[in-house]
This record gives sequence, C-alpha cells and structure tokens, in this order.
Amino acid sequence: MAQGFLQNSEYVCVGTPEENVLETYFVMLSCFNFDRAKDQCERERDIKSAGGGGVTWCDFMNLLSRLSTAETSYFSMQFNGRSFFKKQLSVVYDGLLHEFKKVHEVYHHRRGGTDFSWERKLAELLTSVMEFVAARRDMIGFYQILNTLHSCPGDCIRSNQTLRDIRERHSECFQHVFLKPLKQSFWSEVEVLSLLLKAQISLSDWQYLPSLISLQSAQTKLSLWHGLHPPGLNTQTTSPRSMRSSSNASSCLSSYPPLYKWLCTFHNVLMAKFTTYFYKNLHSGGFLNDSKIISHKFQDDFLNLFSVLLKQAPPNSCVCLVFDSNGLAGYKGPQYETPSAESPSLSGLNSYPIMMSIPQDYEFLSHRANIVSMIMNQKSASNTTSIISTQLDTKLSCTYHLAQIEERVTMVTIVTTMRGKGYEVLIKKLTDVVSQLRLQHLVQALSVASSKRE
Repeated sequence: MAQGFLQNSEYVCVGTPEENVLETYFVMLSCFNFDRAKDQCERERDIKSAGGGGVTWCDFMNLLSRLSTAETSYFSMQFNGRSFFKKQLSVVYDGLLHEFKKVHEVYHHRRGGTDFSWERKLAELLTSVMEFVAARRDMIGFYQILNTLHSCPGDCIRSNQTLRDIRERHSECFQHVFLKPLKQSFWSEVEVLSLLLKAQISLSDWQYLPSLISLQSAQTKLSLWHGLHPPGLNTQTTSPRSMRSSSNASSCLSSYPPLYKWLCTFHNVLMAKFTTYFYKNLHSGGFLNDSKIISHKFQDDFLNLFSVLLKQAPPNSCVCLVFDSNGLAGYKGPQYETPSAESPSLSGLNSYPIMMSIPQDYEFLSHRANIVSMIMNQKSASNTTSIISTQLDTKLSCTYHLAQIEERVTMVTIVTTMRGKGYEVLIKKLTDVVSQLRLQHLVQALSVASSKRE
C-alpha cells in the first residue's frame, strides 16, 4: 500500500504510479483542490488510453474526474438548484454511485492473472468510494431539509437528529486508507454542523454555559479543519474574554469554498446572538469590552443594529428581548448554578425576564404587564409566524412592536406614537433585524447559491 508524506508543502506518495495517482487524488479532494484532482485524473486517463491501458482503469479515472466536479458543486452549495452537470446534485451523486458499482463489479469478479492482488485492492477502494458517495448524497438531503427550516428549537432538534442518523449510518464506512483525509474532512463538516445546531438550541432556551461550550467546540473544529482560523476565531479561547479575532483571517478565508465560508458565517452569527442574548452576563462578568470586540467583527452585530434602529425612532424608545420561561421545569435563569444552589424558580411576571435592553436603564415597570399580555396573546393566536405584530397603547402614548425570534424569545420595540415616512423606515429596518436574528438570511443563502446556477 502506498504511503505519503509532506515535502515543501506538497504531498508526495511512495508506491506504484497508479497508487500515487489515487492517493494524491483523495488528498487534493479533501483539501478543496477539486480542479487539480480533476486534471490529474483526466491526464492519467488520457495517458493510459493512448498507451493501450485497461478500459476499466480509464473508466475509473473518468468517474473520479466527475466526482471532483460533483464535489465542486457540493462545496459551492448547489444543493437545491442545478449543478455544473445541469442536473440536480442529488441526481448526479445517484448516477455516480450507479456507475461506480458497475466498475466495482468488474474488478470484484475478475480473477486470475498477475494483477489479481491489484484488482482486489481496487475493488476494496471502490467499496469505500461508493460508501463515501452515498454519505455525501445523504448530506445533500440534509442541506435541502435545512433550507426549509426556521431557527426554532424544534426545527434544530429535528435537523440534529438527521445528522445523528447520518453518523450512525456511515460511521463505519469509507475506511480505506486512501480515503482517510476525505473521511476526516467529511466528519469535520458533520460535527461542526451538529455543534452549531446544539448552540442554536441552547441559545433558544437561554442557556449560557451549553451555548458557550457548543460555540467554542464548533470554533475549534472549524479551526482544525484544514488549519484555518475563521474570522473572529482563535483555537486557544477558553472564555469570552479570549475570543478575539485575527487580523488576517478574512483574507485567508477568501480562498476557501462557499460551504466552508457559510459554516464560518453560521458560527459568527450565533456568536453575535450569544453576545446579545447574554449581554447582561457578559457585562456583570467583566466581559463587556470583549463582547463588543467580538460582535463588531461580525457582519450581524445585533447590539449595533439595535442602536441604529433606535436612531430612526423618537426619543424614549427602547428595544429589548424577553424570555418566556414557562414550561421549563426548574428554570432559574441563564446562568450556571451548582446542584446545591437554592435559587427560587421564576414565577408570575418574573417568568418573563428581560434578557437585554437598549438603553440598559430603560424603565419597564409601566410596560411589563402589557408586554407579557401581548406575548401570551401572540402565542395563542393562530398565526404566530408573522414578522411584526403591533399594538397601540393610547394611555401610555406608545406603540409596541413584537416579533417572535425563537419559540421562547420575543423582540419588543417600544416607541412613542409616530406615523408617516419615518415610521415606514423604522418598520422596514425592524423587519430586517428580526429576519437576521431568526437566521433567515443565513438559511436563504443556501437557496441563493443554488439559484445562481440556474
């Protein structure tokens, strides 16, 4: 069996020429060098074809070349639209799996001659390749499902269950030594996605420590995946204080495929949500300045977006997030408590705590009952998916704008009564902020990437 090593940043194989071609191909595929992998297979195919080489080997090289193109489409996020093959990407992988099975049958049933051991090796390799193609096909299905979901915990839990099913189905597959780098890349992607979904679930339930652990773990996986530090990430972080960005991360990221960059964006958006949802915790823990550094490095800096939003509103306006803890048995707040702690459970109006507000010193006493009543009415209404619901209070001379961000998190904007063009601008900006908090922009990026190939 061929074995390889690194020399001057290039992967060097030691083995037969055919083994070198195969091992180098899978290394390049795992490192996103799809064009180089494709060119190598086509060059090998043409050389062997011109020299009277075996038809089956040339067919194998041709299929690996097509697999390179399919991987290019996959990492370009062509999950729902038409790929570079002008077909649905799932259909492309189904076709590849069928063709690989044909070549596998030839090598598997061929007997005799001096090449028996080589034929057997190729049959074993093809078994792993087919298993990889089947696993990739399942991941395409996962992204197609993800594209139809929202950010509520139920959706994320179902998505995470789908990933667990994929892990269980393929955990013992594509074990061939040549596919080791490709296997590491595949499972890095699955683990990062799983951790990000877990972080979103914890954020939805306003759980500080589980959110932080999942985000840090996802950050580490992303950083180890091909040795890149995504924007705003540092593998040595152990607390919010140490989560600082590297100055050259964005430039490094530009050379990576869209799917990898999308995963980094997913992490960054969740980090921005984390610094928003736990603003009070970070402030009380002495992490206020660091949280501002973190969030300002992300495109979705929600704290800043809230401040910009209030500039469009009249004086004495406020933006806040309210958490509904009802139904969470024994919930005492977002902070971590030791098992021996005896803090009272939340009840009454206190079961709807203010997660954060801008301005921080806004007086909610006269608004608290109204806000809780509107949240309860909104959840009991048949249509709870509308972007913004509005209610005017003539007694307090203010208008409440409510938007459900998560199943238990509601964004409330309190403004003095206003109408006209300024009011329309405010509602438009408010709708955009809500969409970003709901991760709709992030999920829509999957559809946008696919539509570009139509």
